[in-house]
Amino acid sequence: MKRSLSICQAVSIEIVSPHMQEKNVAKLKALFEYVNNDALLAKIRTDPSYNEEKQVIAHNLDVIFQNVPALSSIVDVKSTCNISGCDRPRVKAEGKFPGSELCASHHFKKYMNQITSPQFEFWLKEEDLRSIMMDWLATEAKLETAHFIGEVDKFRAVSRKELRAQRAPGIFQRFIESKAVKLEDKEITELKAAVEAKEGVPSTVFDPTVRELMVVMQAFFLEKFCKTPAFAAWKESVMLPPEIHKAVKEATLRASKAHQASIKSSQEQAKQEIQEAVAKAQGDGEGEAIPPA
Repeated sequence: MKRSLSICQAVSIEIVSPHMQEKNVAKLKALFEYVNNDALLAKIRTDPSYNEEKQVIAHNLDVIFQNVPALSSIVDVKSTCNISGCDRPRVKAEGKFPGSELCASHHFKKYMNQITSPQFEFWLKEEDLRSIMMDWLATEAKLETAHFIGEVDKFRAVSRKELRAQRAPGIFQRFIESKAVKLEDKEITELKAAVEAKEGVPSTVFDPTVRELMVVMQAFFLEKFCKTPAFAAWKESVMLPPEIHKAVKEATLRASKAHQASIKSSQEQAKQEIQEAVAKAQGDGEGEAIPPA
């Protein structure tokens, strides 16, 4: 939904700007920004009490896409899966399930693991869940740790050596030296030396620290966040309707068994070919004179 709203905003503003006063264009932008707010969209997506609003927004977006050529050329106007190349229909709302931008199979693949084995990293990086996670981390005095992980992600993508040398000390001072992110004294000393090294700062300089923090945050996430009403509401909102869930689960299980059987068959065939090759080699060697020592 966020992607659709962003595309709609960009194209709509481009279309109307030449024909509207600046103050009215500004009002239209403000309206889009209000609706396309991460926190509001997260509530619309995960809170069942917002189901009506979600359906209204989705319907209006579909109408806009169908009637504005500039948009219909960018976004598929049919209610098909949001995954590129997939033309299966999206899962419609049913009961407490608010519907999905994905088909049943892709929705199941994306969210099933997060229901049975939730991951802190998924919540931290998934666009429509991040704001919920960050709000919760703020109440647990863990917000700076999440910001640090995010900054390291950006730093890792910096390819120019001189830019890394400029930015690394700033990240260190903001999060580590300030004690916003708690580390052992020895680790702080070693990291300080690494970010100030004259021979250059590698893009992976913060990676060992982030790996340690991710282990800690995952345990904290499972122990605390996964027991909150927010997580329970989200889990309920992404669970497919019972019959669809059962059908997709069974189909996935069948596909997995077929794949495993295929692997086993390939392994057995390879083993048989090796045995035949060995037998042939041994047979070809029969009767040959043994060379003198």
